[in-house]
Amino acid sequence: MKTSTVEVGELVSSLSAAGVQRRIAALPGVHHVDVNYVAGSASVHYDETKTSLEDIRRRIIECGYHCRGAMLPAHVCAPEVHDEAPGHSGHEGHAAHATHDHGAHASTPATTKVPPSPSHTGHAAHAGHGGGPSHEMSDMMHDMGHAPGMSMQDMANDMRNRFLVALLFAVPVFLYSPMGKMFGDFATPFGMDRNLFLFFVATGAIAYPGWPFFVAGWRAARNKVANMATLVVLSVGTGYVFSLGATFFYEGEVFYEAASVLLVFILLGHWLEMRARAGASDAIRALMDLAPPMATVLRNGVETKVPTSEVLVGETVIIKPGDKIPVDGKIVDGASQVDESMLTGESMPVKKVIGDAVIGATINKSGSFRYQATKVGADTALAQIVKLVQEAQNSKAPGQLLADQASQWLVLAAIVVGLATFAVWFWVLGQPLLFALTLTITVFVIACPDALGLATPMAIMVGTGLGAMNGILFKNAAALENATKLTVVVFDKTGTLTLGQPDVVEMVPAPGTTEAQLLSTAAAVEKFSEHPLALAVLKRAGPDAPETATAFTNIDGQGARAKVGEEVVLLGNRKLMEAEGVSLVELAAEAARLQGGGRTVVHVARGGRLVGLIAIADAVRPSSKATIAKLQERGVKVAMITGDNQATAERIGKELGIDIVLADVLPGQKASKIKELQAQGHKVGMVGDGINDAPALTQADVGFAIGAGTDVAMESAQVVLMKSDPYDVVGAIELSRATLHKMHQNLWWAVGYNVIAFPLAAGVFYPFTLSPEVAALSMSGSSAIVAINALMLKRTKLAGIRSPRPASAARLPDVQAAAA
Repeated sequence: MKTSTVEVGELVSSLSAAGVQRRIAALPGVHHVDVNYVAGSASVHYDETKTSLEDIRRRIIECGYHCRGAMLPAHVCAPEVHDEAPGHSGHEGHAAHATHDHGAHASTPATTKVPPSPSHTGHAAHAGHGGGPSHEMSDMMHDMGHAPGMSMQDMANDMRNRFLVALLFAVPVFLYSPMGKMFGDFATPFGMDRNLFLFFVATGAIAYPGWPFFVAGWRAARNKVANMATLVVLSVGTGYVFSLGATFFYEGEVFYEAASVLLVFILLGHWLEMRARAGASDAIRALMDLAPPMATVLRNGVETKVPTSEVLVGETVIIKPGDKIPVDGKIVDGASQVDESMLTGESMPVKKVIGDAVIGATINKSGSFRYQATKVGADTALAQIVKLVQEAQNSKAPGQLLADQASQWLVLAAIVVGLATFAVWFWVLGQPLLFALTLTITVFVIACPDALGLATPMAIMVGTGLGAMNGILFKNAAALENATKLTVVVFDKTGTLTLGQPDVVEMVPAPGTTEAQLLSTAAAVEKFSEHPLALAVLKRAGPDAPETATAFTNIDGQGARAKVGEEVVLLGNRKLMEAEGVSLVELAAEAARLQGGGRTVVHVARGGRLVGLIAIADAVRPSSKATIAKLQERGVKVAMITGDNQATAERIGKELGIDIVLADVLPGQKASKIKELQAQGHKVGMVGDGINDAPALTQADVGFAIGAGTDVAMESAQVVLMKSDPYDVVGAIELSRATLHKMHQNLWWAVGYNVIAFPLAAGVFYPFTLSPEVAALSMSGSSAIVAINALMLKRTKLAGIRSPRPASAARLPDVQAAAA
């Protein structure tokens, strides 16, 4: 089973996505599909043996929408440009290229692994230049008024231009209509008939500006759905066609000013909505800006500059000071300091030497080096992050499924109520035709399915994007929603709450000896050892040890012996001290205390006398205590699960203030412990980093994988914490709660608006009625309010979440193991 994220361009309504989704789902081999109206893309899970990416692309085009294929990071995964024979449409070759998508990744801006059409040939790495739809569909794409492959920002600009054109023509329509007489009685140019003049000007206000809605309404009918465009066509079209008849065929009032001004307000609202939709994709754009467009590689012994997308696995990449690293790899020559702040959030550069891994999008600071590319294109860590974010944004939260169904029924209800309104007012109550038709148009236009359809996906896009910029990757919307319900969070101890490596946690010098002297003596001996405990002592002592040891001897299972000056120094366990006749009485009580706390105790003797004890243990992460306190403050209990003995587990649990300590748990028992907590009625989150955590991560209501952990753990989890910082669990839960709060606000607004709008529009409160223009403003405003409210999530202050900065300064977390 494969997952690809493909473009679905030019969606103008949330319900437009429903028809496309249904048509794609009908393809053989398609297991599941999510179409995101806000992002203009679809994530498709399908069986490659039964269908292909080209089949999916063609199906989207058949639905009447633009699709160039799989959406991939522009710089990293751009397609090759192929020369085409004269007369070749440029699309027959799609199948061979579109299916080679490495799993399909998302972005905006993005490009696709399909060869460009003759009209779009250009630089391969330029976003948006890719193959267009098949020839038989291309004319329709241009009829839509948008250029094929137009970005969301470009579509917003296009909608703005249509709004300005509509406004330009609507002003004279209004001034020469009966309503305009309050500003003066203007004579028509050239003595034309007033209705005929209004016809020409209103046609200018409606034909070009309203064309996207007419095309979208036709697409919706062809895909057997009704959406916002359907209502726009019914309202504007009814007023315009009725007026057209009154101008040329029969006597009657005209609706030109209502239809024109109505469309002005609809376009204004849609323009604002599209701008908000473009803003919801800021996180993806920031991710894409991290990748350098060009790379310097060694080909045939010559340094050659090539697009990053053309770097091959195994090639030698040359990096000089100040260069951005283009793709993932391993250093084979040279050394340098690499700024990984955009990946790890750490301001200090990291020293990289031969054999060390480097990640694409990080910045080389000082030296020069060469490295072998190990992951390129869609396999790079950056592309994998984009893939996770896009799939999460396209997924649907449980509540959204109900909202989507309600949106569809809302359109149908608007049509039925509109027709019923006309019938009651005109035939039953005997009101004039003009009055009944006005109310009918008002009902058609005031219904706002887009507000309901936007309520959830806009919030999810902003929430998941904000999470990505803070190193918290939600794999799906369900995880985002479920994280708000957690009552217990279970942390694996080693590598999660602790660093997973030994560290000096306490030193007890003997009387007459200082801690500095104790550490100096131990470090002098440990310089010759590669034992993990020795490394912990050397780390504590620092690089400059004041003393030098000679005659080093390792004693298996006990420790080591060496000479410092003329004195023999012993370093090891109790057995070594007893074997060498060193008295332990002076510090016996301290040794028992340290061992009782689950620490490993290293005895240090010099000149036959015990000079001190060094306690070594798995060090607690600096942020672990704050994480636990913050979760408890929010009413979430914290549990720790470990295979350590009860004494060691209790020591760490007491130190961190943990509520539940689960000790002596074998790897295979972790999932059963999660089940036990769930059986007690808890909603359980599990945080882990290892292979043996995978079953527990899957069993938990929400699994959080530490980013520095294994691929298996990250594959099993629903949330990936890329910085390997447990405090990001707090950030994830805070972000989930804030996102869900925005979703609920938007849904209540959309429902409340329509509950009030329908009776007002239908004239239930007569003589108080609404004009179609006011209805259009209300409908457009409702969608804009929902979109803007979702974007306000970016400005909400949340624990563990930083507000997004400009794309050029965006930071991302450690992605070393992101290729889940």
